[in-house]
Amino acid sequence: MNTKKHFWALALATPLLLSACGPSGDDPVDSSPAGKYVGVWDIPCEADGSSSAAGEVTLNKSNDNLVSGTLTLRVFANANCSGAPSSSETLPASLTIHGTGSVSGKTVDKVTATLGNDAEKDIHYVEGDRWFESPEGSPVDAEGFPTTLDMSRATVRR
Repeated sequence: MNTKKHFWALALATPLLLSACGPSGDDPVDSSPAGKYVGVWDIPCEADGSSSAAGEVTLNKSNDNLVSGTLTLRVFANANCSGAPSSSETLPASLTIHGTGSVSGKTVDKVTATLGNDAEKDIHYVEGDRWFESPEGSPVDAEGFPTTLDMSRATVRR
């Protein structure tokens, strides 16, 4: 399994895997920096050999630059996230938006993503009902934010 990404919260929760409602799909009406992240987002299945994980993130706007809510991660004892999960954990999650930058011709949000007590700097980009972030091992800028965007995998708004 990719140990950092496909999704910021899944990345922070990957050690759990290795050891063991919101708006429609329309663009959000709230034009604040945080508004685009409000809702329920599905984290697609990601496999690592004979185990896999999937989840969901539910975020509510706390202010114009902060969303907070929960991440629920489900771990499966198979490679396709089917059947009953072997374990499940729900943790507090938040995104603090510090500003924007430009990566690959797209305006990205520079964020601090927090899951439980763990936080990391990242870049996020929302296009309609699809949410993208930086890939594992991305170089970082002088402020510590990644400088590349992974458009090959997305978390999807319900």
